[in-house]
Amino acid sequence: DKYCQELKNNFGSCLRVAEERLQDLLEDHTLEGVTDLTMNKLSQVLKDTCSQLADESLSAVLCSCLPSFPSEADWTLKDFTQFVRFCSVELQRYRSDMRQTELTVERRMESELTRQKSDFWKCISGCPARCPGCGTKCNLESENHWPERPHECRRHVYPAFNGWQKQEGRKPFLLHCRARAQWQIARTRPPIEAGGPERYWENFQAMLEDEHPDWLDPVTRFPLSSMEPLEEYEEDCENAPEEIQKEIDENRRAWANCKDALLEHFTSMADDPDIPWLEKYKREGGALKKAD
Repeated sequence: DKYCQELKNNFGSCLRVAEERLQDLLEDHTLEGVTDLTMNKLSQVLKDTCSQLADESLSAVLCSCLPSFPSEADWTLKDFTQFVRFCSVELQRYRSDMRQTELTVERRMESELTRQKSDFWKCISGCPARCPGCGTKCNLESENHWPERPHECRRHVYPAFNGWQKQEGRKPFLLHCRARAQWQIARTRPPIEAGGPERYWENFQAMLEDEHPDWLDPVTRFPLSSMEPLEEYEEDCENAPEEIQKEIDENRRAWANCKDALLEHFTSMADDPDIPWLEKYKREGGALKKAD
């Protein structure tokens, strides 16, 4: 933004200096001995002369504005005198309509800044896709990786965090997203159009194949190893590895301390106060409240 403001402030001076330097090169016959004078050679000569300006801010902005041309556009100048005359006319025309030119440059800069900020944020945030079960964000860096590579999450959570509820009683769905039982339960969703039939799938795999194939291996149509259901993620598993048991504990602690606020967010979800581990994991004074 600072650079763009400097360019805007110095734009008229940049045009004037560029015209003057071109005229100087023509009058001094500086480029007469240059063979095959191309656009890039001329641009470099102008950068060298402009870098010697006493005004460092103007010099920096002007040097950064002088273009570098790709090989297919790096034309050879057959008549340097004619080129300078043409440039002088065009630069003077820009300067004579300074206000309109400033607005045009400002709009172009704002548009380019918006595009660059958007691209930069996409690079930081990565793929925006979320697991259809638990809502965990895809860990891949780019959103355009399907179908070469499906979405992937290194960690999954309880589907209740994504609003999933048991069909009977509308209580929260507190099975880990990778628990086998979670994959075996039938799924329903409201109709796509008003008055249409309710959508139904006999299990989670069927729902993924129908609505979210980008979360499955495009060849086998099965989930990746980081998503596949395992017995060790069952709530009653007694021999789960330490890292999986720790993951289960973290999910329970998160639900125990966030459930009041989540029940306010998911308005159709009913409370389930009979969960045996709620009090064990709830932090006194640290849990979210309904108002949160």
